[in-house]
Amino acid sequence: MHRRGTRSGDPIAPLFIAIAVALTAIAAAPSRVAAVPGAMPQPGATVTFYGRGYGHGLGLSQYGARGRALAGQTAPQILAQYYQNTTLGAIDPTTPIRILVVDGFTPTAARPAKVVAHGGTWTVDGLPGTWPAEASATMTPSAGPTVTWQLTIAAADGTVLATAPVGPSVRIQPSATTTVLQVWFKPSYYDTYRGAILLIGSTGGSVTAIDETTLDTYLLGVVTCEMPASWPSEALNAQAIAARSFAAAHLHPASGTWDVYDDTRSQVYRGVFGESAQAQAAVTATAGQVLMSGSTVVMALFHSSDGGATENNENVYVSDAGTVYGQPISYLRGSPDRAPDGSAYDATSPQASWQTATYTNDQLSAVFGADPRTNVGTLASLDLSNRGVSGRLISVTLSGSLGMQTVSGEIFRTVFNRYTPATDPYMWSTLVATSPLPDVCPPGPQPAVGMPTLAGCAIVAGAPGTTPTPTPTPTTSPGQPTPTPTTSPGQPPLGQEPPAVVTVSSPSTAIALTTSAPVITWSSGITLTVQFVGSGANRAFALQGTRDGVAWSTIANLVTDASGRASLAYRPATNLYYRVVFGGAADLPAAVSATVRTVVRQIALLRPTTYGRVSSAVRNAPVSFTTTVRPARPELAPATISYRIERFLGGRWSLYATRSVVADAAGLARLTWQFNLPGLWAVSSAANPTPYNANSFPTPRELYQVR
Repeated sequence: MHRRGTRSGDPIAPLFIAIAVALTAIAAAPSRVAAVPGAMPQPGATVTFYGRGYGHGLGLSQYGARGRALAGQTAPQILAQYYQNTTLGAIDPTTPIRILVVDGFTPTAARPAKVVAHGGTWTVDGLPGTWPAEASATMTPSAGPTVTWQLTIAAADGTVLATAPVGPSVRIQPSATTTVLQVWFKPSYYDTYRGAILLIGSTGGSVTAIDETTLDTYLLGVVTCEMPASWPSEALNAQAIAARSFAAAHLHPASGTWDVYDDTRSQVYRGVFGESAQAQAAVTATAGQVLMSGSTVVMALFHSSDGGATENNENVYVSDAGTVYGQPISYLRGSPDRAPDGSAYDATSPQASWQTATYTNDQLSAVFGADPRTNVGTLASLDLSNRGVSGRLISVTLSGSLGMQTVSGEIFRTVFNRYTPATDPYMWSTLVATSPLPDVCPPGPQPAVGMPTLAGCAIVAGAPGTTPTPTPTPTTSPGQPTPTPTTSPGQPPLGQEPPAVVTVSSPSTAIALTTSAPVITWSSGITLTVQFVGSGANRAFALQGTRDGVAWSTIANLVTDASGRASLAYRPATNLYYRVVFGGAADLPAAVSATVRTVVRQIALLRPTTYGRVSSAVRNAPVSFTTTVRPARPELAPATISYRIERFLGGRWSLYATRSVVADAAGLARLTWQFNLPGLWAVSSAANPTPYNANSFPTPRELYQVR
């Protein structure tokens, strides 16, 4: 298969050599090779990355569709731009689709695998009887080596209506058009669905939940979850057709138990609470319409913003080493996405144009040295010349004191985002260079589909990036800390960080430290992995952590195995930096690794926690709710808790009121509320985002029957 490499005879090639300090030819290599000598970086140089767009760049650009709709284009015109060589076809809107909404949940007595019906009656396949609204079905595994299952049906007040042994799968069906089913054990506010719910129990006692509905009903919970409801109707219509095509292309009714995920692994589906009047209008206006390539429904990929140009599919889905192996797909051809005046149609996107922080060589060496795929020791050069037709990186070659490695553009971006400080700006896409990319193209004809561009602009001599930029010189001596990174308001100082590899007497000791997850939710765990490069067998070292970057403490003392590797499962209670301190040996000098970091997301826990049991309340009588935020962060501004009070009306939940409460120093927020009307009510809460901690999922709803 053809591999797009550096083309020395092509005017695009020198444009993309963004950082080059050695004038040796850099060949794409899937693994580290011998060290490449090169000139020393120029003193005082630093690197800032500039980019455009957000997402993979294939198919429909959502912000681009918005811009085109505002310019007067219709949905078919918009789709023709992003999916070349396609036609509009039809599929039955009632075609069944199966959506995985919970995978492998382990039920407990406090949090059972329960489904609650709202708004109407319902049945269970294979079980006689029709059950009332607000009753629930709970699937419970037996104890012992062989798991069997029992189903318990209970009224809203907890009265048991029926129990029965069941097989490993149970299908719960609405028997009224107003009935919706709530998967109570889904850890999300978006847990209520139209259609049937299939519960599948495993031999290990876990439960999977699948929503079985129709294609266009599914789309009601997709369209305005993927695109804002306030956007022009033609953009929403284009999104509806693309989303329907994507879903239809994934249907496989004769095999498996589900067709699509309910998240970005497929497309975002939020069920009843993701529906809107605008989604209904878009689905109705485009009922059954799909994109066809010949007689096949297309895999209609889409993304947030393309930065001015889309990309060829084979240049995006490449090997880890950036080798192009896929076959071109006729409808996923990269092309400029620019208006006649040269402006990008996605210009209103927050990521239409962006830049990262500025980094020294020490800092970049630490960032890329933290992942074994990009670790080349002290960084000497980055070859950013291998690009697709939009200018997106296909591969990046890193050269340094330990040799050379070539990775895909996406791995380069992922490693950069994972190991730069969490408060630093993201690298949002692989359409990136070391000087600003054009917001508006110069006057002249627009490049044709398939022609190389720079963010959709024709390539001309002297365009940004034509002058090689040297890798920055280390600003500190070996063994000395780098400057303190800038922090956001309310964030504790990070302190001084060690460079990529700190040695006492020799540069021969290299230690790679990685974390399994850069961001986790409180109470989750991580795995810290240490790899001594070279002679690393049976090396004793200390794994240390710090919250402020200044005061380090030892978490564990470990010894590497015969391969020079060691790992530790750890459950951090708060945001921490980690490092390895090696005291040295007769044959190996002392060293300190680069730091890695894991951010621990705050999570809001609402009490009392009844998980599906409907409590009783009296009108106008005060009810108190307490939300606990963990981890408590006394050094930050107090967390703000948002409470949602909802009332069940007309077969669905309706937002009645919201209240915000500031948590105290212990992470506790309290709300006292009076329900002033009879009926079924729900209360949930979530911790609002802060500069240092991400937003938590809303807590499960607490239900109250008010009389």
